Amino acid sequence: MPVTPLDIENKEFTKSIRGYNVDEVDSYLQKILQEYEKIYQENQKLKNQTSMLEEKLEAYKKLEDNIKETLIIAQKTAEEVKHNSQKEAELIKKEAETKAREILQAAEEEVRKKQEEIIKLQQDFKKYKSEIKHLLQSQLELIEIQSGGENKAASKPA
Repeated sequence: MPVTPLDIENKEFTKSIRGYNVDEVDSYLQKILQEYEKIYQENQKLKNQTSMLEEKLEAYKKLEDNIKETLIIAQKTAEEVKHNSQKEAELIKKEAETKAREILQAAEEEVRKKQEEIIKLQQDFKKYKSEIKHLLQSQLELIEIQSGGENKAASKPA
């Protein structure tokens, strides 16, 4: 289960005679809370952006389907016009196909760009996640090193 900023804010530690300095721990937790809150909000923002981009991508896919349907309708219309006048039908058909290809190409390019944006956002998310994980691991190692030094000092006879 992921740690939320509220979990960090509400975390309480037991007190002991030779425990940590409460003010230092509170101060450090406050710093962690602030940084985590920023990252948490940024993560939510990225999730929202990803969702929005996925919705846009779906809209572009629907647009592409509509364009394909429009092309089919245009071809049928061109065939009907062909019965009336072969020359005029060919001209209309060529114009419709050219325009449809341009629209389709533009839509496909937009879809490709949005897919690249999604991939980039996913890569950025993984990068930020890895950086946070590394930061937290470094902090845990630092805490372990510091607590190990205090344990040795406490066990030496006076």
